[in-house]
Amino acid sequence: MTRGIATYRINANYYPLHWIEGEPRKRSLLGIKGQNLDVSGRELREVTAFRCRACGFVESYAL
Repeated sequence: MTRGIATYRINANYYPLHWIEGEPRKRSLLGIKGQNLDVSGRELREVTAFRCRACGFVESYAL
């Protein structure tokens, strides 16, 4: 297995994936809820991925 990082892309930028504890809670600004998630007080871990060179299978771990 080869170690790598799982990412998501917005326009031309790449960002690492994170695991966030619990159910999604939307953040609000002046009572208006947007797409941003509230992660305050929650466990947050970066996702690391491993890929098999032979078959392409990928496993992800929140380390």
